Order: sequence, then C-alpha cells, then structure tokens
Amino acid sequence: MSGRPVVNSVDFARLTATLKGEVPVAELTRLHDMLAQRSGSLSYVLSGSIGADGRPHLLLKLSGRLSLTCHRCLEALEQRLDSQREFVLVMPGEPETDVADEAETVEHVPADRQLDVVGLIEEETLLQLPISAMHAEGSCRLAGSTGSGGDRSSPFVALAALKSKPRN
Repeated sequence: MSGRPVVNSVDFARLTATLKGEVPVAELTRLHDMLAQRSGSLSYVLSGSIGADGRPHLLLKLSGRLSLTCHRCLEALEQRLDSQREFVLVMPGEPETDVADEAETVEHVPADRQLDVVGLIEEETLLQLPISAMHAEGSCRLAGSTGSGGDRSSPFVALAALKSKPRN
C-alpha cells in the first residue's frame, strides 16, 4: 500500500495545511468484515490549525457511502457517512488535560511525526458505524421467512412436525 499519505501532524497543524482526497473503500481493510461490497470511495479533507488554546489541532471531514451487511437479513444496507472530528494533538510529556468539558467531536491524540492519514480515516470510519447494522424494523426480509414478513414461526415447529410423523 505504498503511496498512502503520511504527514507530520504537528508541522501540518502549524502550517495550517490542508489535504483533500478520496480513499477507496477496498483499502480500508479493517472494515471488510462489515461490508456487503467493497466498491466506492470515501472523500476526506484534513485541515491543520492552531486552536484558541495554542495547541495544534487537526480537523477531519469524511463523506461517502458504504454498503454494509444487515445483521438481520444479511443483505446490503447503504450507510451514509458524513462526519467531522477535531483532534487536539498532545505533545510527548505534556500533562493530561480534563477531557470531560470537551465536545464529543473533539478527541485528544498523541502527536505523530508520521501520521498515516488513511489509518486515521479508517479509525474514524469504524467509530462512526453502528455496532449492529440493520435495516429499519419491518423493511428487510428475514432469513427463512416467506417474504411477506408474517411468517416468523420457530424452526423448532418444523422439527416437532418431523418427529411426530409415524415411522414405517
């Protein structure tokens, strides 16, 4: 996977640099088990800045669509991804700060001289996805149902019927 963008996070923030691009979903290998299809890409914008607190910050904006596997019917489920996360860079040896007052969209991360941008995108994408992806109630076909959504009898009913048949 050569050619992956790598930045010095502190220098990137101090220079107020911006990096834009697209990452093919197929490159996000940690997502593969959750996906119905590996096609498409995610768009990203990574921007650096110095915050009001005087510390280096990164802002990551992600957008795109993923084809997840529904855990109820095992069919494809389209998931829209549109997120924004701010990262406050923590320098080595810097004392920990109280993050209880921070917004949910702010995260403290260690400063990194070789920050793998695709790795950051992959991590943020994983955090944005539902734990158990499912279609809305009643809108997916359950495995083993007739498709009308009305037949939800237990598979043990069929087993009981087989057991009650007289043997020859």
